[in-house]
Formats: sequence, structure tokens, C-alpha cells
Amino acid sequence: MDHESKDVLDLASNLCQDEQEQEAEDIVKDALLRDPTNLDLLTKLGVIQARLCKDEEAEATFRRVLDVDPNHEKALSSLGRLLDQSLRAEEAEVLYRNYLGRNPSSHCVMDDLCRLLLSEERSEEALSLSRIHAAMFLSDINAYDALRFTLVTVEEMLSSDLDDNRESAEATLLLLDNLVEQLTLIDHMRRTLDTTPSLERELLDETSRIAGEIQHVFDSAKVRDIQIPEETVTKVETLLKL
Repeated sequence: MDHESKDVLDLASNLCQDEQEQEAEDIVKDALLRDPTNLDLLTKLGVIQARLCKDEEAEATFRRVLDVDPNHEKALSSLGRLLDQSLRAEEAEVLYRNYLGRNPSSHCVMDDLCRLLLSEERSEEALSLSRIHAAMFLSDINAYDALRFTLVTVEEMLSSDLDDNRESAEATLLLLDNLVEQLTLIDHMRRTLDTTPSLERELLDETSRIAGEIQHVFDSAKVRDIQIPEETVTKVETLLKL
């Protein structure tokens, strides 16, 4: 990417952060007059058009990019999100799955697909796909994004189920299994990956949050005389190094 295009993209992003999308659109369109085949500028234009609720224009812009480069990740991801938000989830799912068939290492598109599945209450499918994806790219930090998000989302669903039925041993144990899986994943990431200081802090904070949630479930189960398997207690203690 040349310096001029990068400067335009940076300026457009800053304008969007300041909610000046119309100015950002004008700047990108002006740059495209000088460089009409620049796919990154076209993709940014589509993103801005979507923010301006110009959905038809945004879709046309994204498809223009993909006609030239079907593997342009940002354009495809943006188009998929636009379709999903426009209640065209089936189209978005096909788009994501076809792309992942050609580009299985696309962590961004896997994350988008799992979010779509979760929104359609297909959590088991999202969990299965995100687990497989993380296992395929064990040394890549970004490969864990979809699984981490999916586990947290499922945790929220299970917590809601437990709130509706406090006496349910099944709901209690399902929630605990989810929290233990999250702890196990974080432990694996911290031990095997070269994490940045920012991510390390994030993982430590998440460990602390999950530990609090587990303690709450343990306390609640004790009050309701729900038996927690000893192996679950042992695993939690090991993971938290108690």
C-alpha cells in the first residue's frame, strides 16, 4: 500500500471515530478518482457507506471488490456482516463457509461465522467449529478469538438458564463445564503462546472473573445440596493453582 492511500485510510478511520462519516466518504471517493482500482480504498468506502445506512451502495461496493479479488478478507467479512444485519443470514453463512473453504486460516471470518450461528441459537455448532479452528492453528493467537467469544456467549446463556432454574443440577454442571473449559483454554494460551503484555493482562483479568463465577456456582450448589464432581473441583484448583 502506498503512503497516500494509507494516509487516506487513516484519515477516514479517524473521521469515522469522530462520527464524521460523510466527510470520510467524500475523502475516500476523491482518492478513488486518482486510484480507482485500489481495493483497500474501495473496501473502506463500502464500510463507510454501511455506517451511513447506504446498504445497497455498500453491498455493491463490496461485491465490486470481490469481483476483482474473491479472497479479499476485509471486503468479504464486511459484506457478510452487512447481509447478516439486513436479515439475510443464510446468504451471509454461505458467503462465510465458501470463503473458509478456500481460506481455512481466516480467523476473522471464522469469528464472523460463529457470531452468526450464535445469533441464530446454534451454539453447539459454533462451539464445534471454533474448537476445531483453534486446534488447527494452535500457535496463532488470533485463532482463539472465535472460541473465546463463543464460550463467553454460551456462558451467558447457561447462566440465564440457571437463573431460571436454580435447583437444576444439570444447568449447574453445564455452566461449570463451560467455565472450566474457559480456564483450560486461557491456561493453554498463557503457557504455549507468545502473548503481548496487553493480552497477558486481559487473560489474567479473565481468569480472575471466571474464578469468581466458579466460586459463586460452588457456593450456590452447596446451598442447594447439588453435588459437584470431585474431578471438577480438583481441575479448578489445579488451573487456579490454589
